[in-house]
Amino acid sequence: IIIDHHNNSINSSFLFGVEMKDESMAPEIKKGTIVIIDGDKKPQPGNFVLVYLNKKNQTLLRKYSETEDSSYQLTPCNDLWAAINANFTDPITILGVATELRINLS
Repeated sequence: IIIDHHNNSINSSFLFGVEMKDESMAPEIKKGTIVIIDGDKKPQPGNFVLVYLNKKNQTLLRKYSETEDSSYQLTPCNDLWAAINANFTDPITILGVATELRINLS
């Protein structure tokens, strides 16, 4: 994947792309969209993050938010999918923060 100066993560040492495989983040991110992930970036509330659920052996893209009790929530944009409540000791790995979306217009 070619990254140009329009992406603020151009100097990241761990930049990669993934394809959105379901409609869990629709309408913001549709199935088939290529999502550029910066593995060096730390998530901030409101960021889209790529996470790995160790217990389920599953990788998901979700919106990241923090709660008052030192935990966080991973929320889909589509209400048909469930939110995930976690704390920083749960077996969930945050792989990176989404920095760019690429869609096919044809």
